[in-house]
Amino acid sequence: MDTNSANTHSGTSGQSSDSSSVPPHLRLGDSCIIRVVLPVENRRLCRSIEVTNQEKTRDVIVKAMKKFQVRGYKPEDLELVQIITQDQKLRIPDDANVFYALKTMDVYHVVLRKYTFPRRTPAKQRSSFSLFHRKRRGSKA
Repeated sequence: MDTNSANTHSGTSGQSSDSSSVPPHLRLGDSCIIRVVLPVENRRLCRSIEVTNQEKTRDVIVKAMKKFQVRGYKPEDLELVQIITQDQKLRIPDDANVFYALKTMDVYHVVLRKYTFPRRTPAKQRSSFSLFHRKRRGSKA
């Protein structure tokens, strides 16, 4: 697979559309190119994916799954994690708009990996318990 196919852009006259002439991971208006890493056995596969300001996490996961030809998993089984520094990582929330959820950086490195956090329970099964309770006005207690 060609990992640079998403890095090309249509340039104005006199500019090359070669991916080496443009930083590949900058925001370009209402979209950006992210570098997605898929850890497989003892190696890491990388692909560039365009993300628009309309795409939610699931949409980007599906795009990455197609690009990497991932089989045997559902999008719900996977998560996106942005690598900020060697020690800092940002998990992109399941319901986030990825374009806006990404921490602005010169290079967007995102790992597609198996979901590592406990799955959230549906709203009906969640407890309504809150850490902070307020007294209702007029209540005796």
